[in-house]
Amino acid sequence: MVYNQKKNTDLPFYERLNRYLHTLQFQFPDTYPSETITPPPWTVKLPDCNKSLIRFNKTETNQTIIKKNFHQIMSHFQEYNHIYTDASNTENGTAAAFTTASGYNSCHKLSKASSVFSGELTAILKALEYTRSHDNGKTVIITDSLSAVTAISQLYPSHPILILIKKELHHLQQQNKTTHFVRVPSQMDEIADRLARDATDIDELHTITRTAKFDLKQIFKEMIINAWQAEWNLSKSKLAEVKKTVLPRKIYSLERKQQTIVTRLRLGHTRITHSHLIDKTQEPTCEICHCPLTVKHILIECEAYNRHRKLHGFPSTLAELLKEGCNPSQLIDYLTDIGSVNEI
Repeated sequence: MVYNQKKNTDLPFYERLNRYLHTLQFQFPDTYPSETITPPPWTVKLPDCNKSLIRFNKTETNQTIIKKNFHQIMSHFQEYNHIYTDASNTENGTAAAFTTASGYNSCHKLSKASSVFSGELTAILKALEYTRSHDNGKTVIITDSLSAVTAISQLYPSHPILILIKKELHHLQQQNKTTHFVRVPSQMDEIADRLARDATDIDELHTITRTAKFDLKQIFKEMIINAWQAEWNLSKSKLAEVKKTVLPRKIYSLERKQQTIVTRLRLGHTRITHSHLIDKTQEPTCEICHCPLTVKHILIECEAYNRHRKLHGFPSTLAELLKEGCNPSQLIDYLTDIGSVNEI
């Protein structure tokens, strides 16, 4: 390739990413093709979406009040075919389902890469496809996904399943069929929720193998973190001894000086142990133990400070002392007692 001939030229991002994915032996899943909406989006009437129940906090509002308002909303749709949709994501994957008032149930398993949002959209899409061939002309789709209902109202959607939903809505409009959407709290959508949750455990269920490209971001993130973690597990650095994961660490509410002390201890590089590299002097040794002076020796090993460690309740290992979520005040108080807090 031309990049191999120009060694001083940085590779484009897509080429670097492609090579990195190749080293990880990543296989791209089948994705929805990129397509535009036909007909133009401004010719497709935006559906009526009732989101009035979001004003109720389900944890603070009496369920009787929520149900009363729900039944009041549904009283305007007595002549409509009611369809409940939902999606579920478990360790076994993602599934979408819908159920009708007449008792018809439909479940669809999605690829493991699919998000719950894509599952919610898939459930709505399948409900609309069912409506086009079975409905009497008026349908109300009840869902507990506020994000899905909000996305359906977009004039220019970019999610591939949203585009398919827009097409289905246009077909229904051409057939003079009316479709409304009602967003409800999750407890009002129990049957569809149970169907979707159970569907994730059914291996024989037909799986929709296509994945929305929007869902690949999370796959890439998890894959890169896992690869990074595998390399980190082999690291011999001082930080790797106390920080077992590459995930972001907890930020403590400390003064800048205190935060600096804790960070330097975790890195294993402090003024008292590493200033000789700058001063061009000999590596420091413990005057009592006559061994190299390190953070581990100061905090765990030096016999001169055993009483102080016991007083402050220090654990027996450095990994336990400096682990994620350690007590910074405990460390600083100990260093203050032994007179080393200003040497870190």
